[in-house]
Amino acid sequence: MRVLIEERDASYTKTVLVSVEVNTLREARDVFVKSRKDNELLASDYRFKTSGQVLISDNSVLATISYNGRVWARKEVGETEITLVN
Repeated sequence: MRVLIEERDASYTKTVLVSVEVNTLREARDVFVKSRKDNELLASDYRFKTSGQVLISDNSVLATISYNGRVWARKEVGETEITLVN
């Protein structure tokens, strides 16, 4: 699976969408949150509606990660928050 994140471009003036391979939803959330912090992104900096989406092999959306790091089941399930446990 992979998570779509936004990172600042080299000029630091806009963001670009990047796909990162992950093994778990927890890893997807951690990658998303780390990228947000490392790139000093505010909620208003996000340009892509697909940012934070967790995709599986057929490119369908498994879950979405919101700006605050919460993980949500895909919309077809009713956007239920997924609680990640250790």
